[in-house]
Amino acid sequence: KHATEEGLRALVRDCAYVEDAEKLLQNVCDETRRLIAAEHVAAYERFGDVLIPVAAAPSHETLLPIGIDDPVIVRMRACLGPVDLGALRSSLGNAGSVFPMLSRGRMLGALVCGEKPGQRAYDPDERALLAEVAHEAGTSLLFLRSATLPAPAPAVAGSAR
Repeated sequence: KHATEEGLRALVRDCAYVEDAEKLLQNVCDETRRLIAAEHVAAYERFGDVLIPVAAAPSHETLLPIGIDDPVIVRMRACLGPVDLGALRSSLGNAGSVFPMLSRGRMLGALVCGEKPGQRAYDPDERALLAEVAHEAGTSLLFLRSATLPAPAPAVAGSAR
């Protein structure tokens, strides 16, 4: 358990140093799955009114976009916290937990962690660290996405109105 917690803490620290958004999310999925031994881990990024799967471990070609009004996504947006799958019907399935990728109070995506071997639930310490991983991934994702936006044109002093 200690090694898992240390690994998740290291992953939280690593997020800020990844320079590519896609690699960030794939690394988060790969390392999270390896550390917690989940059946699968997937990262969804919000684009308007849909969450698109952008990374997964193991890679699944069958992951589909999730509407922003999916009951689990609505609950997660409402509480800005993790939601256990199975508590509500959802296109995400009914086993595991979903953690919001947040930055500045906005949900930028979600980290979906499937169930663990033997259908064991995530303990409170794991849930807290997974929430931290998702939050840091969201913050890093926001930074990386905004860094690729074109810079605004500088204002010219004394320009005509």
